[in-house]
Amino acid sequence: MTMLCWLFPGGQDGPLFNYRNTGSWGVHLWVVAGKLFVRFTKRDYSFTNALLHTELKPEDGWKFVGASYDSSSGDARLWVDGNEVQKLNIGTNLLLATQDSVRMGVKIGDGRFFKGRIAQMQVYNVALSQEQIQAIRSKTQVAECQKPLGMERGFITNAQITASSQWDANHAAVQARLHFKAGGGKQGAWSARPNNQNQWLKVDLGSESDIKIIGTQGRNAYNQWVTSYKLDYSNDDSSFQYYRDPGSNIDKVFTANKDRDTVVYHKLTLPMKVRYIRVIPWTWHSHISMRMELYGCLGCHSPLGMESRAISDVQISASSQWDANHAAIQGRLNFQAGGGKQGGWSAKANNQNQWLQADLRKVRKVTHLATQGRNGNSQWVKSYKVEFSNDGSTFQFYKEQGADKIFSANNDRDTIVYNFLSSPITARFVRIHPWTYQSHISMRMEIYGC
Repeated sequence: MTMLCWLFPGGQDGPLFNYRNTGSWGVHLWVVAGKLFVRFTKRDYSFTNALLHTELKPEDGWKFVGASYDSSSGDARLWVDGNEVQKLNIGTNLLLATQDSVRMGVKIGDGRFFKGRIAQMQVYNVALSQEQIQAIRSKTQVAECQKPLGMERGFITNAQITASSQWDANHAAVQARLHFKAGGGKQGAWSARPNNQNQWLKVDLGSESDIKIIGTQGRNAYNQWVTSYKLDYSNDDSSFQYYRDPGSNIDKVFTANKDRDTVVYHKLTLPMKVRYIRVIPWTWHSHISMRMELYGCLGCHSPLGMESRAISDVQISASSQWDANHAAIQGRLNFQAGGGKQGGWSAKANNQNQWLQADLRKVRKVTHLATQGRNGNSQWVKSYKVEFSNDGSTFQFYKEQGADKIFSANNDRDTIVYNFLSSPITARFVRIHPWTYQSHISMRMEIYGC
């Protein structure tokens, strides 16, 4: 048999497709521990060995995923985007537990449910070949430009989110991120100060971008939500125009939420790329409170290659390194400790003269930076400055409001912290200068732009 679907991860574990709605488990395809998971259960509901592979991240957008079992060879396989990512022999000629009814996205009695999106689910009673799976993928393409733009994961930074008002600092605009949870005194959403139709929540995308979908939620842990809203947009943050459906001369009022946490999506057809977009609550339940995400394609915010290694080792340098096992080339985002190599770049000295540099090979526009601490050890950079150059010799510090900008950075080993350059720089060489640090100067980074 073969199960295939297009999957847009929601960042949570949960079922994609189950045989048998409740009780014993039939054949099931899930996301478990953030990865694709399948178990080809036998007809008597006894388990075979499971397959688990490939981290599924919302920022990667739609993936064509699936699993197959070939009864003649006994091979079970996991597939991602037409490629086999794992194979395991679980035995030949198995009778599988496919005799029961099916359910997508949920299993009765299990608290986990899938919060992403599933499209074009297909089930075949044969094990398809790679060529067949690739052909199906090419025939069933979903829209490419539908990635979450960063409200939930933080790529859209706090500085890019503003509002007309807020109830207080514990109901701030930055709490309007999709799936933001109440805790530590912070309430589970942005809440406006007054309840009227002059309130808005605004996102600055940093550059002109395609926005295809909007998703909204109410306030986590409290019965407040927006029941309808309008949108307006701008490229200069001054002249805004209301969103209207194509061919309409009436401002669109979007139907929104009916509870605290369910995400309500709407597709958009904007007449142009936009940098600024505002949600204007129109009606609400109890009080104006909301969370949101935008989906589409950012204009100039692609990772330039620290993590992917498009930036090669010879393009990465540093002021110093503790030793060869703490080298500058270990300053790549998500680099993991192992094989004697430590989990980040570590400077030899702890002072404000240290730096980690990437040579982009040509002049590029840089809009965002991301940093992490040292994997496997409690060392990280808490703040930094940015320096840039076109010739690798004459550098200047990035400034905001006439002064060198000191960016807030990390509070732990592995969490990614993004920073937005409100005035993007154009440069070939980019340096991060650690300014303050925990225990020792150690870090990993990525550069974003175009």
